[in-house]
Amino acid sequence: MANHYTVVNRTSQPVSATWDGRQYTLGPFEMDIFPELVAIAFKRWNIQMGSLDPRTGQVTYLVGIKEKNDP
Repeated sequence: MANHYTVVNRTSQPVSATWDGRQYTLGPFEMDIFPELVAIAFKRWNIQMGSLDPRTGQVTYLVGIKEKNDP
């Protein structure tokens, strides 16, 4: 059985991700439950532009996964 995670949109704009040929969208400040692979796709697809720290490699994401304690 696959794990499911709560994905939270932290922005005032809709965000989207594509997984397995299907488009998923979250509205502004919306949260929804997705399978683990879709939740990870949301993070990969929604990186805040210009947030990469060249020293540490850390980036800021526009979405968070509640169960993984994302800030």
